[in-house]
Amino acid sequence: MTGLEFLDRRFFYLINHSLSNSSLDLLMPFVTSNVIYFILPVLLYILFRDRRVFILSVLLSFLALLLGDGSAHVLKDLIGRERPFSVLGDAITLVGRGGSGSMPSGHATNVFSVATVLSYMIWRRLCGRERVFVVFYLLLVAVAVSFSRVYVGVHYPSDVLAGGLLGVVTGVVVIAAAKVVPSAYRRSPETTILVTVLLSFTLLRIFYVLTGPMDLSPDEAQYWDWSRRLDLSYYSKGPGIAYIIALSTSVFGDTVFGVRFPAILFSLF
Repeated sequence: MTGLEFLDRRFFYLINHSLSNSSLDLLMPFVTSNVIYFILPVLLYILFRDRRVFILSVLLSFLALLLGDGSAHVLKDLIGRERPFSVLGDAITLVGRGGSGSMPSGHATNVFSVATVLSYMIWRRLCGRERVFVVFYLLLVAVAVSFSRVYVGVHYPSDVLAGGLLGVVTGVVVIAAAKVVPSAYRRSPETTILVTVLLSFTLLRIFYVLTGPMDLSPDEAQYWDWSRRLDLSYYSKGPGIAYIIALSTSVFGDTVFGVRFPAILFSLF
Protein backbone atom coordinates (compact mmCIF):
# COMPACT_ATOMS: atom_id res chain seq x y z
CA MET A 1 0.00 0.00 0.00
CA THR A 2 1.42 3.39 -1.02
CA GLY A 3 1.37 6.49 1.15
CA LEU A 4 -1.47 8.00 -0.89
CA GLU A 5 -3.57 4.84 -0.59
CA PHE A 6 -2.97 4.77 3.16
CA LEU A 7 -4.01 8.43 3.43
CA ASP A 8 -7.07 7.75 1.28
CA ARG A 9 -8.20 4.97 3.61
CA ARG A 10 -7.55 7.06 6.70
CA PHE A 11 -9.82 9.82 5.39
CA PHE A 12 -12.39 7.21 4.36
CA TYR A 13 -12.50 5.82 7.90
CA LEU A 14 -12.63 9.35 9.32
CA ILE A 15 -15.78 10.13 7.32
CA ASN A 16 -17.36 6.67 7.23
CA HIS A 17 -16.64 5.68 10.85
CA SER A 18 -15.51 8.55 13.07
CA LEU A 19 -18.20 11.00 11.88
CA SER A 20 -20.93 8.36 11.86
CA ASN A 21 -24.02 9.24 13.90
CA SER A 22 -27.76 8.61 13.77
CA SER A 23 -28.63 12.03 12.30
CA LEU A 24 -26.17 11.78 9.40
CA ASP A 25 -27.20 8.15 8.90
CA LEU A 26 -30.64 9.49 7.97
CA LEU A 27 -29.52 12.61 6.09
CA MET A 28 -26.66 11.34 3.92
CA PRO A 29 -28.58 8.55 2.13
CA PHE A 30 -31.28 11.10 1.29
CA VAL A 31 -28.70 13.59 -0.03
CA THR A 32 -26.91 10.98 -2.12
CA SER A 33 -30.14 9.62 -3.65
CA ASN A 34 -32.10 12.83 -4.29
CA VAL A 35 -29.70 15.29 -5.93
CA ILE A 36 -32.39 16.63 -8.24
CA TYR A 37 -34.35 18.06 -5.28
CA PHE A 38 -31.38 20.28 -4.41
CA ILE A 39 -30.82 21.43 -8.02
CA LEU A 40 -34.50 22.10 -8.76
CA PRO A 41 -34.72 25.35 -6.69
CA VAL A 42 -31.85 26.81 -8.73
CA LEU A 43 -33.57 25.93 -12.00
CA LEU A 44 -36.79 27.55 -10.76
CA TYR A 45 -34.84 30.65 -9.77
CA ILE A 46 -33.39 30.91 -13.29
CA LEU A 47 -36.83 30.30 -14.84
CA PHE A 48 -38.41 33.14 -12.88
CA ARG A 49 -35.55 35.48 -13.73
CA ASP A 50 -35.19 34.80 -17.47
CA ARG A 51 -36.93 32.10 -19.50
CA ARG A 52 -34.38 32.15 -22.34
CA VAL A 53 -31.50 31.72 -19.91
CA PHE A 54 -33.45 28.89 -18.30
CA ILE A 55 -33.84 27.00 -21.59
CA LEU A 56 -30.15 27.41 -22.43
CA SER A 57 -29.15 26.41 -18.89
CA VAL A 58 -31.20 23.21 -19.03
CA LEU A 59 -29.80 22.31 -22.46
CA LEU A 60 -26.17 22.89 -21.48
CA SER A 61 -26.65 21.13 -18.13
CA PHE A 62 -28.09 18.12 -19.93
CA LEU A 63 -25.12 18.02 -22.34
CA ALA A 64 -22.68 18.36 -19.44
CA LEU A 65 -24.50 15.55 -17.62
CA LEU A 66 -24.27 13.26 -20.66
CA LEU A 67 -20.60 14.00 -21.27
CA GLY A 68 -19.66 13.79 -17.60
CA ASP A 69 -21.56 10.59 -16.90
CA GLY A 70 -20.21 8.92 -20.04
CA SER A 71 -16.64 9.97 -19.24
CA ALA A 72 -16.97 8.72 -15.67
CA HIS A 73 -18.21 5.31 -16.82
CA VAL A 74 -15.37 5.02 -19.34
CA LEU A 75 -12.78 5.88 -16.69
CA LYS A 76 -14.36 3.46 -14.21
CA ASP A 77 -13.86 0.62 -16.68
CA LEU A 78 -10.32 1.68 -17.59
CA ILE A 79 -9.15 2.20 -13.99
CA GLY A 80 -11.03 -0.76 -12.53
CA ARG A 81 -10.76 0.27 -8.88
CA GLU A 82 -12.84 -1.77 -6.46
CA ARG A 83 -15.38 -0.12 -4.17
CA PRO A 84 -14.54 0.31 -0.47
CA PHE A 85 -17.15 -2.25 0.62
CA SER A 86 -15.45 -4.85 -1.63
CA VAL A 87 -12.03 -4.27 -0.06
CA LEU A 88 -12.70 -3.12 3.50
CA GLY A 89 -14.75 -5.61 5.46
CA ASP A 90 -15.74 -3.05 8.10
CA ALA A 91 -16.95 -0.33 5.70
CA ILE A 92 -20.37 0.98 6.75
CA THR A 93 -22.61 0.84 3.66
CA LEU A 94 -25.92 2.69 3.94
CA VAL A 95 -27.15 2.45 0.32
CA GLY A 96 -27.19 -0.12 -2.47
CA ARG A 97 -23.87 -1.57 -3.54
CA GLY A 98 -23.16 -0.58 -7.14
CA GLY A 99 -21.41 -2.97 -9.49
CA SER A 100 -19.35 -0.41 -11.40
CA GLY A 101 -15.83 0.74 -10.57
CA SER A 102 -15.05 3.18 -7.79
CA MET A 103 -12.82 5.76 -9.53
CA PRO A 104 -14.09 8.36 -10.35
CA SER A 105 -17.38 8.92 -8.53
CA GLY A 106 -20.20 9.29 -11.04
CA HIS A 107 -22.34 11.27 -8.59
CA ALA A 108 -19.53 13.75 -7.93
CA THR A 109 -18.84 14.08 -11.66
CA ASN A 110 -22.47 14.72 -12.51
CA VAL A 111 -23.25 17.20 -9.74
CA PHE A 112 -20.07 19.22 -10.34
CA SER A 113 -20.62 19.29 -14.12
CA VAL A 114 -24.16 20.64 -13.69
CA ALA A 115 -23.11 23.03 -10.90
CA THR A 116 -20.32 24.43 -13.10
CA VAL A 117 -22.68 25.11 -16.01
CA LEU A 118 -25.43 26.62 -13.86
CA SER A 119 -22.96 28.78 -11.91
CA TYR A 120 -21.58 30.17 -15.15
CA MET A 121 -25.03 30.87 -16.58
CA ILE A 122 -26.18 32.60 -13.39
CA TRP A 123 -23.01 34.68 -13.03
CA ARG A 124 -22.76 35.78 -16.68
CA ARG A 125 -26.40 36.01 -17.76
CA LEU A 126 -28.24 37.24 -14.65
CA CYS A 127 -27.84 40.28 -12.42
CA GLY A 128 -28.42 40.89 -8.74
CA ARG A 129 -26.64 40.32 -5.47
CA GLU A 130 -28.51 37.09 -4.82
CA ARG A 131 -26.55 35.36 -7.59
CA VAL A 132 -23.56 35.16 -5.19
CA PHE A 133 -25.66 33.16 -2.74
CA VAL A 134 -27.08 30.93 -5.48
CA VAL A 135 -23.61 30.08 -6.80
CA PHE A 136 -22.40 29.41 -3.26
CA TYR A 137 -25.45 27.19 -2.71
CA LEU A 138 -24.58 25.18 -5.85
CA LEU A 139 -21.03 24.68 -4.59
CA LEU A 140 -22.39 23.59 -1.22
CA VAL A 141 -24.71 21.07 -2.87
CA ALA A 142 -21.88 19.63 -4.98
CA VAL A 143 -19.63 19.26 -1.93
CA ALA A 144 -22.44 17.76 0.18
CA VAL A 145 -23.29 15.16 -2.47
CA SER A 146 -19.62 14.24 -2.86
CA PHE A 147 -19.20 13.97 0.91
CA SER A 148 -22.29 11.77 1.12
CA ARG A 149 -20.78 9.23 -1.28
CA VAL A 150 -17.94 8.61 1.16
CA TYR A 151 -20.17 8.70 4.22
CA VAL A 152 -22.53 6.02 2.86
CA GLY A 153 -19.52 3.81 2.12
CA VAL A 154 -19.53 3.53 -1.68
CA HIS A 155 -16.50 5.69 -2.56
CA TYR A 156 -13.08 6.68 -1.29
CA PRO A 157 -12.31 10.40 -0.83
CA SER A 158 -10.00 10.32 -3.86
CA ASP A 159 -12.87 8.99 -5.97
CA VAL A 160 -15.03 12.02 -5.26
CA LEU A 161 -12.08 14.41 -5.70
CA ALA A 162 -11.39 12.90 -9.13
CA GLY A 163 -15.10 13.00 -9.96
CA GLY A 164 -15.38 16.63 -8.90
CA LEU A 165 -12.40 17.59 -11.05
CA LEU A 166 -13.80 15.66 -14.02
CA GLY A 167 -17.16 17.36 -13.53
CA VAL A 168 -15.63 20.85 -13.52
CA VAL A 169 -13.62 20.04 -16.65
CA THR A 170 -16.73 18.65 -18.34
CA GLY A 171 -18.71 21.77 -17.47
CA VAL A 172 -15.96 24.04 -18.79
CA VAL A 173 -15.78 22.04 -22.04
CA VAL A 174 -19.54 22.38 -22.58
CA ILE A 175 -19.42 26.11 -21.81
CA ALA A 176 -16.52 26.58 -24.23
CA ALA A 177 -18.37 24.63 -26.92
CA ALA A 178 -21.44 26.79 -26.37
CA LYS A 179 -19.29 29.82 -27.15
CA VAL A 180 -17.39 28.39 -30.11
CA VAL A 181 -20.05 26.43 -32.00
CA PRO A 182 -22.48 29.32 -32.73
CA SER A 183 -19.73 31.58 -34.10
CA ALA A 184 -18.27 28.70 -36.15
CA TYR A 185 -21.74 27.92 -37.50
CA ARG A 186 -22.19 31.51 -38.67
CA ARG A 187 -18.89 31.32 -40.57
CA SER A 188 -19.32 27.84 -42.05
CA PRO A 189 -22.61 26.04 -41.29
CA GLU A 190 -21.86 22.87 -43.29
CA THR A 191 -18.41 22.30 -41.80
CA THR A 192 -19.63 22.95 -38.26
CA ILE A 193 -22.49 20.46 -38.60
CA LEU A 194 -20.18 17.84 -40.13
CA VAL A 195 -17.54 18.17 -37.41
CA THR A 196 -20.17 18.13 -34.66
CA VAL A 197 -21.82 14.99 -36.03
CA LEU A 198 -18.48 13.20 -36.50
CA LEU A 199 -17.31 14.02 -32.98
CA SER A 200 -20.66 12.98 -31.51
CA PHE A 201 -20.62 9.61 -33.28
CA THR A 202 -16.99 9.07 -32.31
CA LEU A 203 -17.74 9.69 -28.63
CA LEU A 204 -20.73 7.32 -28.83
CA ARG A 205 -18.55 4.64 -30.46
CA ILE A 206 -15.90 4.96 -27.77
CA PHE A 207 -18.54 4.79 -25.05
CA TYR A 208 -20.19 1.75 -26.61
CA VAL A 209 -16.92 -0.11 -27.18
CA LEU A 210 -15.95 0.39 -23.54
CA THR A 211 -19.33 -0.34 -21.96
CA GLY A 212 -21.34 -2.30 -24.53
CA PRO A 213 -22.01 -6.03 -24.29
CA MET A 214 -20.65 -6.94 -27.74
CA ASP A 215 -17.47 -9.04 -27.79
CA LEU A 216 -15.00 -9.16 -30.67
CA SER A 217 -16.37 -10.49 -33.94
CA PRO A 218 -14.60 -13.51 -35.54
CA ASP A 219 -12.76 -11.21 -37.98
CA GLU A 220 -11.68 -8.85 -35.19
CA ALA A 221 -10.49 -11.77 -33.08
CA GLN A 222 -8.52 -13.12 -36.04
CA TYR A 223 -6.82 -9.78 -36.67
CA TRP A 224 -6.05 -9.47 -32.94
CA ASP A 225 -4.49 -12.96 -32.99
CA TRP A 226 -2.37 -11.98 -35.99
CA SER A 227 -1.29 -8.78 -34.23
CA ARG A 228 0.31 -10.95 -31.54
CA ARG A 229 2.27 -12.84 -34.22
CA LEU A 230 3.45 -10.11 -36.54
CA ASP A 231 4.61 -11.17 -39.99
CA LEU A 232 4.91 -9.80 -43.53
CA SER A 233 1.60 -11.27 -44.70
CA TYR A 234 -1.29 -13.45 -43.54
CA TYR A 235 -2.76 -15.73 -46.21
CA SER A 236 -4.73 -13.38 -48.49
CA LYS A 237 -4.49 -10.41 -46.11
CA GLY A 238 -1.86 -7.71 -45.94
CA PRO A 239 -0.04 -7.02 -42.66
CA GLY A 240 -1.20 -3.42 -42.22
CA ILE A 241 -4.22 -4.01 -39.97
CA ALA A 242 -2.31 -6.44 -37.75
CA TYR A 243 0.49 -3.92 -37.19
CA ILE A 244 -1.98 -1.11 -36.47
CA ILE A 245 -3.83 -3.25 -33.92
CA ALA A 246 -0.51 -4.27 -32.37
CA LEU A 247 0.36 -0.60 -31.94
CA SER A 248 -3.04 0.13 -30.39
CA THR A 249 -2.94 -2.81 -27.97
CA SER A 250 0.58 -1.86 -26.90
CA VAL A 251 -0.94 1.41 -25.65
CA PHE A 252 -4.39 0.31 -24.41
CA GLY A 253 -3.63 -3.32 -23.59
CA ASP A 254 -5.13 -6.53 -24.98
CA THR A 255 -8.70 -5.31 -24.54
CA VAL A 256 -11.73 -4.87 -26.77
CA PHE A 257 -11.06 -1.13 -26.76
CA GLY A 258 -7.41 -1.68 -27.73
CA VAL A 259 -8.44 -3.80 -30.73
CA ARG A 260 -11.25 -1.52 -31.88
CA PHE A 261 -9.70 1.90 -31.23
CA PRO A 262 -8.00 2.15 -34.69
CA ALA A 263 -11.38 1.62 -36.39
CA ILE A 264 -12.88 4.43 -34.30
CA LEU A 265 -9.94 6.69 -35.11
CA PHE A 266 -9.98 6.03 -38.87
CA SER A 267 -13.75 6.60 -39.01
CA LEU A 268 -12.98 10.31 -38.60
CA PHE A 269 -11.10 10.51 -41.91
